Amino acid sequence: VLYGPEHMYIFHDAGVFVIALSVMDDVGNRGTDSMNITVRDIDLPFADAGEDQAVDQGKTVYFDGGDSGDNVGISSHNWTFDYGGAATVLEGAEALFTFELAGEYVVTLMVTDDAGNFAIDTLTVRVIDITDPVADAGDDIVADQGENVEFSAIDSEDNVGIISWEWTFEHAGEDVDLEGTEPSFTVTQAGTFTVTLTVRDAAGNEASDEMEVRVNDITAPVPDPGEDRTVDQGSQVQLDGSGSTDNVGIDMYVWRFEYDDMEVQLDGATQTYTFQIPGEYTIQLTVTDAADNHAAGSFVLTVRDTIDPVPVSLENMVTGTGEKVTFTGTGSTDNVAIVKWMWTFREGGENVILEGEEVQYTFEEAGEYEVSLTVEDADGNTAVETFTVTVEGGYILWIVLAVVLVVMTLAVVVWMRRK
Repeated sequence: VLYGPEHMYIFHDAGVFVIALSVMDDVGNRGTDSMNITVRDIDLPFADAGEDQAVDQGKTVYFDGGDSGDNVGISSHNWTFDYGGAATVLEGAEALFTFELAGEYVVTLMVTDDAGNFAIDTLTVRVIDITDPVADAGDDIVADQGENVEFSAIDSEDNVGIISWEWTFEHAGEDVDLEGTEPSFTVTQAGTFTVTLTVRDAAGNEASDEMEVRVNDITAPVPDPGEDRTVDQGSQVQLDGSGSTDNVGIDMYVWRFEYDDMEVQLDGATQTYTFQIPGEYTIQLTVTDAADNHAAGSFVLTVRDTIDPVPVSLENMVTGTGEKVTFTGTGSTDNVAIVKWMWTFREGGENVILEGEEVQYTFEEAGEYEVSLTVEDADGNTAVETFTVTVEGGYILWIVLAVVLVVMTLAVVVWMRRK
């Protein structure tokens, strides 16, 4: 109650107030009137969005703004946030929302009273990514040895984003680790190996995929036919190529050589062959692996001649001193060829040696001589034939000359008489 024709009053509370005025005169007469005073609400409410929350994908979040307040009363609660690129608005002091998309969301609560006064508060909802990424290591690769292979994980994907790409495999006996979406690697060992791609997102979710790399073998094997050898004819020769090597493995061994004007072919890492014919043979070994890479090597086999030659059979001879005698070894034979003919005997206390298939000699002294013919082939095999040469004295020759002289003299006398 206020008294006086005028008065001041401060309204601390908002609302509509009815003011009644009563006036009275000196004789006690009274009159009344009233008016409404509306006191506008200018006090701001206060908003309380609650504590920050962390939930897994697919979980429903409960929003509670019940602890918000106002001096008069809150008329509306609005929750707003960006979700999937669009603005999302929820109404009510309590609200529910299911977050399928991982990420961090700033949720704003706005509370408004009837006078339009408002206040805001925020909370953060962290939606934990529990969705595994999708790994795609790409198609299988075929490459040659020494080729640079390029891997690609560009088709891998994740609901949020992949932060690491790891490629693991074993090659040439060693573990290999590569990183990145498109790494490369130089393959050196033939064969097929499996490559595992593992992708991870920021939440630690991971997934794997596998692909195969088949490396074509382009490395030729290394043949080892053995060292050059020399054997006797008739020997059984062991052919051994087991020392040959290949980066993967040898599938085929083939031996080839010419024998008796024919080509001989033998298969297998080891073989035997009997060489009856002497000579020099180039024996070739060709090795082939499963990828049809091949290489050849050879060695020289010398087959010694072990058969003695056969000298010609010679008749005993009779000649005279001073006469030229011809010795001939023609008709001597050998399984290969005779390369040397040597005639030996003694005359006058000295050794006489003559060489050649056909030789001549003049004996100066009468007597009986034992002559030996030695024939020799290229491998040093020899054989000897012996015969006798009888050399008679020179008187026979003088008799013959005398007779010839007498005959010639008589012929001259007869011719002169006829003249």
